Amino acid sequence: ALSVFASTKINAAKRFNTILPIYSENIFNMLDDAETIASSFGYINHILDCKYPSLDARRNAFISVNEQRLTELAKHTFRLENLVIAIKGNRSKINVENIRKIATDILS
Repeated sequence: ALSVFASTKINAAKRFNTILPIYSENIFNMLDDAETIASSFGYINHILDCKYPSLDARRNAFISVNEQRLTELAKHTFRLENLVIAIKGNRSKINVENIRKIATDILS
């Protein structure tokens, strides 16, 4: 699982052009359902405090994200100090330092 996060950090820009259309075009699918628009706008504008005045403004914000910014965000997010690992089992048999070393090697 850690290697998936590490590859996201490194390869985000390579997949960027396949991800962006999904998000930017899906915004217009909300037009079919007033409840979805209200719920989404309520969450985005009040919980996340983004304050998009319209669907077009929200779509333009998504489209304005570029490969460099996406890579910067991935590198900022997928860091060792942000990592939380939950392991179920007998704690005396789990080598925490080994797990920490593996995570450090992968995410560095």
